[in-house]
Amino acid sequence: MEQVNKLLPQLNLEAGKDTLPLIEEIVERSGLLLAIDGGEKYQFAHLTLQEYFAAAELKDDSVGLVQRFAGDKDSWREVVKLWCGLDIDSTTLLK
Repeated sequence: MEQVNKLLPQLNLEAGKDTLPLIEEIVERSGLLLAIDGGEKYQFAHLTLQEYFAAAELKDDSVGLVQRFAGDKDSWREVVKLWCGLDIDSTTLLK
């Protein structure tokens, strides 16, 4: 909700007032998000979206990425692949 509120003014929508209707529309029309816990929380319908956003968030933190991967290779494998595909030089990470 917090992230959506930050973006709403750029869409000429009002933070707070338009937040829930927009999220509900995303859930119902696109299927990108799933409502869980009775609609109290939301999660991405496809893990790949979450993995991409994790890779993008760690774009400038290769050390943090490697630490996470070392701690749980199965969960972070796809994130590392997506990270390498971002517009960055991944040579050091791959070595």
